[in-house]
Amino acid sequence: MNKKIDRTNEPSRIKQLAVIGAEPFDAGVPASDVDAWRGLLSCSPALLNDLCGKAGLDGSGTPLLAMLAPLIETYRTLLTRRGQDALFRRRHDRYLADCASWAAAPESVKQGVWQFKRMTKGQRYEVIRTCQRLEIEVPGQMTRGQAADWLDSHGANLNYRGKENDNG
Repeated sequence: MNKKIDRTNEPSRIKQLAVIGAEPFDAGVPASDVDAWRGLLSCSPALLNDLCGKAGLDGSGTPLLAMLAPLIETYRTLLTRRGQDALFRRRHDRYLADCASWAAAPESVKQGVWQFKRMTKGQRYEVIRTCQRLEIEVPGQMTRGQAADWLDSHGANLNYRGKENDNG
């Protein structure tokens, strides 16, 4: 008699990720192939079937888990690119949703006390990265509001400006 295991009280996201990631890892997919793994997960059943056929893998009696490592080995370049594109699209969509949420925020929020707080680590990282990509000097200490204005005037998140997929 199989009882369903209640996993609703799992203590952390890390534990959940480790449990989920254990299966492909045990099947021979190393962490260095994370982009290829993500690319494999982005495949439609039809594409997956086509890749299996071209790789000489018989999917009729072989468990999917046993086919992971050979598929990634055979199609590492293709799957890595698909995985990077899927991650870019997911982050890009999240960025656009964040921009839309900010644009829809009331003026009282936009002009709030947050502007005078110290800039966030994320803002600092984005300022440094933007300066590196634009080959300009990193500005001195800024408040959150100043950093937000600076980022906006310098193209904000350059990952999502201009090119559809820069991945850089």
